[in-house]
Amino acid sequence: MLCGCAGLWAAQVEMKVVETEDLVTLASNDQPVLEYRQTCNPNKVYVSKLYTPSGMQILLDSPHDHVHHHALMYALDSGKMIWWLDGKKMGKQVPSAKAKVEKQEQATTIQHALNWQTAGGETILKEKRMITVHAKPDLPATLLSWRTVLSAADKPVPLTTKRHYAGLGIRFLRKMDKIGTFLFPDGSKATKVRRTEEVTPDNWCAYVTSVDDKPVTVAMFSAPSNFRHPTYWFTMTAPFAYISATLNLYREPHTLEAGKSLDLVYGVAVFDGKQDKAAIEKTYQRWLKELK
Repeated sequence: MLCGCAGLWAAQVEMKVVETEDLVTLASNDQPVLEYRQTCNPNKVYVSKLYTPSGMQILLDSPHDHVHHHALMYALDSGKMIWWLDGKKMGKQVPSAKAKVEKQEQATTIQHALNWQTAGGETILKEKRMITVHAKPDLPATLLSWRTVLSAADKPVPLTTKRHYAGLGIRFLRKMDKIGTFLFPDGSKATKVRRTEEVTPDNWCAYVTSVDDKPVTVAMFSAPSNFRHPTYWFTMTAPFAYISATLNLYREPHTLEAGKSLDLVYGVAVFDGKQDKAAIEKTYQRWLKELK
């Protein structure tokens, strides 16, 4: 897929797609890249595994302390209607059909249509989801784009929540907890929320950490076209590490009117090794070009 480092990928990238009833798995020249869960588990569909170019898997799915944390997932709330949590009384992201995979010369895209339903089965929001793995051999990281287009099903939807972390979130392996450092472009000003938890508006956010003493950097990017750009990044390092791209809804609620949509585009870059701000910014600019 992605890297010019250590010959991990040949000059020509060959993306292999394997589909089962529950999963879509992508591999690049037989190297695992991503696993997407396309059926509800139990209330969400999400990216369940994500690998560095050298093959280290970095995501944690449904840990006992927060069973509703599903690796790389997207979820919001609408007042008393909650999609962030799991359970019979919570909302559910219900696929309208199986995911479709489109292979292009330098990218592979998983397309999925979802109905965000109440516990009673009423569809409140509709989502068009597109997860694209960029497949150029000179990219320095595993690089993907996550695009979510949310629209109100038939009446206005108040996007309100008390959760300062609701959005596109990453739960990391336990080995990556507590030991890492968050990076932002210069000039960022954080708002302290509680303990190690902060919310910081900026173009990107990165977590520099390690897995078994092997340095790893995970960056999340925001497209300039996004609602409330720059994105409000939720971060924490303890008792576990987490990043989430939020819309700042806990301070500024927003009503999604009928016939309107939110078109949100984020990037995730997973590097082997410790990356500095300059390297992350360079990859961010490269990602922006991939969106055009």
